[in-house]
Amino acid sequence: MKQPYQAGRLQPTNGRPGPQKFLLKAKAWLFLLASLLSLGAYAAPTNDLCANATTLTAAATCTPLSGTLFQASGSGPAASVGQADDDVWYKFVATSRQHTITLNPTGGTDLVQQLFSGSCGSLVAIKSSDPETMVVPGLTIGATYYLRVYSYYNSPTTAASGAFTICLNNPGAAPANDECASAVVVTPSKTCTGLAGTVAGATPSDPDATTGEANDDVWYSFVATSTQHIITVNPTGSTDMVHQLFRGSCGALTPLFSSDNKAMTATNLTPGATYYVRVYSYFNAQYGGNDARFTICIDKPDAPPVNDNCASAISLTPGLTCQPISGTLFSATQTTLPNDGACGKPDDDVWYSFVAAASTQGISVDPNSALDIALELRSGACPGTKLRCKDQAGAGLTDSISAKNLTPGATYYVRVYSYAATPTTETTGTFTICLTTPKVCDAPTALTATNLTATTATLGFTASAGGASFKLEYGAKGFTPGAGTVKTISSSPTTISGLTAGTQYDFYVTQTCSNGLTSVRVGPKSFSTTAAVCAVPTNLNTTGITTSGATLNWSAGAGTVASYRVEYGKQGFTPGTGTVLTVIGASSKPLTGLTPNTAYQFYVRQNCGPGIDSPVAGPVAFKTLALGDLIVDKQMNVQGTYNNVTVTRTGTAILTGPLTAAQNMTVQAGGVIRTGAFLASATTFNLAEGATLEIGAAEGISANGTTGSVRGTTLTFSPNANYVYNGSAAQVTGLGLPQQVRSLQVSGTTPLTLTRELNVLQLLSLKQNLVTNGKTLTLRSSAAGSAVVHNNGGTVVGNAVVQHFLPAHPNGTATEHFLSSPVQSATVADLTTPGFTPVVNPAYNTAADPSKVTPYPTVFRYDQARVTSMGTGAADFQKGWLSPAATTEVLTPGKGYVATIGPNASNMDFVGTLTNGSLTVNNLARGKQPQAGWHLLGNPYPSPIDWTKLYPATTGLDAAVYVLKPTGAYSASVNGVGGSPIIESGEGFLAHVSAAGTPGSISFTNAARVTTFAARTSTPPVTETRPLLQLGLSRNGIGDTLFVYFQQGATAGFDRTFDAYKVPAADVPQLAAVAGAAQLAIDGRPALGATDVEIPLAVNAPEAGSYLFRAKHLLNMPATTFVYLRDAQTGKNIDLKLLPTYSFSVAAAGLNQTRFSLVFTRNAITATLPEQLRSQVAVYPNPAHDQLSLQLGRELARQGVQVQLFNPLGQQVMQQHFPRGTAGEKQLPLRGLAPGVYLLRLMVAEGSMTQRIIVE
Repeated sequence: MKQPYQAGRLQPTNGRPGPQKFLLKAKAWLFLLASLLSLGAYAAPTNDLCANATTLTAAATCTPLSGTLFQASGSGPAASVGQADDDVWYKFVATSRQHTITLNPTGGTDLVQQLFSGSCGSLVAIKSSDPETMVVPGLTIGATYYLRVYSYYNSPTTAASGAFTICLNNPGAAPANDECASAVVVTPSKTCTGLAGTVAGATPSDPDATTGEANDDVWYSFVATSTQHIITVNPTGSTDMVHQLFRGSCGALTPLFSSDNKAMTATNLTPGATYYVRVYSYFNAQYGGNDARFTICIDKPDAPPVNDNCASAISLTPGLTCQPISGTLFSATQTTLPNDGACGKPDDDVWYSFVAAASTQGISVDPNSALDIALELRSGACPGTKLRCKDQAGAGLTDSISAKNLTPGATYYVRVYSYAATPTTETTGTFTICLTTPKVCDAPTALTATNLTATTATLGFTASAGGASFKLEYGAKGFTPGAGTVKTISSSPTTISGLTAGTQYDFYVTQTCSNGLTSVRVGPKSFSTTAAVCAVPTNLNTTGITTSGATLNWSAGAGTVASYRVEYGKQGFTPGTGTVLTVIGASSKPLTGLTPNTAYQFYVRQNCGPGIDSPVAGPVAFKTLALGDLIVDKQMNVQGTYNNVTVTRTGTAILTGPLTAAQNMTVQAGGVIRTGAFLASATTFNLAEGATLEIGAAEGISANGTTGSVRGTTLTFSPNANYVYNGSAAQVTGLGLPQQVRSLQVSGTTPLTLTRELNVLQLLSLKQNLVTNGKTLTLRSSAAGSAVVHNNGGTVVGNAVVQHFLPAHPNGTATEHFLSSPVQSATVADLTTPGFTPVVNPAYNTAADPSKVTPYPTVFRYDQARVTSMGTGAADFQKGWLSPAATTEVLTPGKGYVATIGPNASNMDFVGTLTNGSLTVNNLARGKQPQAGWHLLGNPYPSPIDWTKLYPATTGLDAAVYVLKPTGAYSASVNGVGGSPIIESGEGFLAHVSAAGTPGSISFTNAARVTTFAARTSTPPVTETRPLLQLGLSRNGIGDTLFVYFQQGATAGFDRTFDAYKVPAADVPQLAAVAGAAQLAIDGRPALGATDVEIPLAVNAPEAGSYLFRAKHLLNMPATTFVYLRDAQTGKNIDLKLLPTYSFSVAAAGLNQTRFSLVFTRNAITATLPEQLRSQVAVYPNPAHDQLSLQLGRELARQGVQVQLFNPLGQQVMQQHFPRGTAGEKQLPLRGLAPGVYLLRLMVAEGSMTQRIIVE
């Protein structure tokens, strides 16, 4: 290790002289001073400072760049190696995660290089290197790095000694298997077929290497197929490669072996487990080209030999001469036994066994020429005790053992293995082995006959040593040997059959030994068969009787039963003409396929062996059940045959087998039948309106009932029912599917293909694709609602027709509709429908007076940039309309259009590929004009979207959404107040950008789509909990609505999440709340308190005449709060709680923002009824009993009257409202009121009056 330079003394480093006398020091300093003075005339290098660093460019090969330290000064951070008093600077942009920097000190000076990240003035040291080559891993591609080069010692350099060259190596892209997670899989094979690899460009990775420097590792993995594998890494060039073996998983690896050699034998592996191999170069250097290449392979050893263990030892058969059999040690494993080392290392043994045929036996093993074989002889229970071993030193030499003093009949074991510990291969591990014995063959002894029956016997004997096979001959007692029945067997005992009951027999045995000799014949041994017994079966009966089956039962008779013969048929059949069954091993037999309500009978006969039968038992009669009716009124698993099947409105029939109705099968409205993989069959099948049929058959449902899930003679499938296709294989709808359905669901595992055209009324749910197959698919729309497409994993493959209902104007005139295309590539021309032909005229867009252009367009889109005026009315808003340039213009999904359509058109058809998935509309701008920032967008899907789910996916937009009603007025929805937030399929809508200069955007996704059918509605259900007033303004049935509500967090001004603007509309009455300069359709206010709230109203009358206010909803107002409609022109304050309507007249058309206001107060505002109106009221009789009569004049009746009755305690006991136009006598019931004095109050718009009433 170098020592740092210290001023004032020479350095005792690398053999340099140590400290000398002061004189030598002085001379050295004088020489150094003179040298420095002589160098003062030269300029410093241009890259002397970090700011002037020279740029290095990475290259695949080293292209040296010359440099010098001569006249360089020290700069930058303190050095971690050596003394940086003469540094120069370089920089480079990393093009790889690892680079190699090579310094070549051509002047002989000991150089240091130091790498930094960051920037000049704020550098962060990464690595220093005194060796002139530095490998730098872990770089960030694209980042700039700085390199400082300086001399190790604090000594000046000269022009010659300070010279060097430098280069930056670019290893190129890292190999694909640079990381453990992307390890290349190597499949072990029996032969080494090298898989090419390279470490060029590789970077280091964890864990640390145990051998060499793993700065350029690549990764491989394999699944062990054996407990031992040989891994071979063969460098293509001369590079020293290392490979390391791990177990575990990436990020949690445990090292097992590491090898600097080409081959590594990995042992004690777990078959089926995954292992990882890391390959890298030994030295901390970068290699490329051929020097970086290598091949890798992993051997796949065969399964261990069958005799790998003692328990599976192969039996050797002795012979008079050597009869060799082949063996192998390849893939053999070690049997763990004590080893004295006398005969090598038994780490790959195989086993043989033999039964001693004589006291002396010869064992001979002949290996192939490459194998040094060894063997052991062992006695006793497996694996035995070693008696002796044998090995001749040298490969290919035969090893033999002459075993003496053996015990004939005893079992011995031979263990064969290779002498050395080196694994064998398929070629080097082979050998042959044989066992020899003297020529002798003893006869068997101890003949026996057991297990005697009427027809069988078990014959046995004790074999003598060396017995290989045995000739057993038997026959009737006293037969002559050679004339009997011969059976050759390999072991004792054996069973013979086919004997005659009650008969005596003899048998003989002859042994053939493994040495080829034959023993003398021994015998005879006599035995007798038993007498035959085979009694008739008893207890014949039937159980489990159904409409189509029964179980026949009986009890076995005496005797050894072999089988039963069962015969059955209809009652009265002749035996021999019925159906015959053979039953073995059981005393019962289930029958199926019988006819309902039919009598049968059966017989049984017992068989006890060849030719031994019992008498016939029977007959026994039984009758199948008559068919019944099945009613499914809940979820039930069903199958079987019935007379009638009915699935009620609450029932779900799940077929677990075929379901058959002899007569009718009916699925009522609300009922479900799920066929699955089974058939539903009936003479008449009826699927009612509102019922559901789930279809599993690939053929779907047929019209004639011959194929598909439903079979029968007369099939009726309602066009207003629900159909679910959920098969496990590809399905077609089938011709039985009506051309119109309420809903269609594709919920199987494969696509569904249309067989015919199809109209869907409510829901098309797609878990899998629906292939139109060139057939017309129409999603219907009407006043009741529009069909919904739910893309639940599937989509429509092919074109479809999406209908959009066009509601008519109440007066039967042409009206405007907001439209949006739910399909791809539709054009303006495609808006053509019966009763409407689109007209465009681009001259409209530039005309000084667009209203005068001809032809006048009937289709518009909206561009807020066209709004340049500073007004706030309809005329300003309408400047944003512009005509498409041509009818070929594509209707962009997500954008809206408006069309003026006459009363004869009822539906708009969009034809094309259905829009599905995500779609974003960006750059929604807003100008500075009051009516700027409006954008006409559109629902791009063939299903409604819910604005409350869509709005969170917007940016820069107000929370309100606006749709156009048939009357020409706009319906707004925000914060759960106003109209419906549902935007229908094919419908456009208005949205407003919140701030000028801040563009908005909207991201349509399937998450905002409505996935279930719902009836069309313009007003959501009233489930409000906040104080809310819905006030309507109308003339001749055409009008507008204002919503005012109170909620914590809202303010009196415009709040983008609480309020909705009033969109200007022409030719219709408009009503708005005034909040500063804004007119609001929905006005959210702070929570009500003690302070009065007065809200000015803007009333826009399109013409002179009478108008009507109506409080449609007045919800959740505190009992102490009065709500008044104030008419400043007449001075009237109408209590909307008591009188929800108020009519008024205007003399001229126009906007009025000062006449009307809403007042929310805790203080009642009262007015006395004028005398001329009081005279129109008559109350009688007074005193009254059971009822009180009121006579109202015409003027009072025209206004409508609210009547209240209070008891003496001031409590209201009665309230009644008489609407406008109800002049004449009115009755107030008094029955149940206590006698006393009551106060009657009558209230109309112009005031109130009271009168005392006496009740008797």
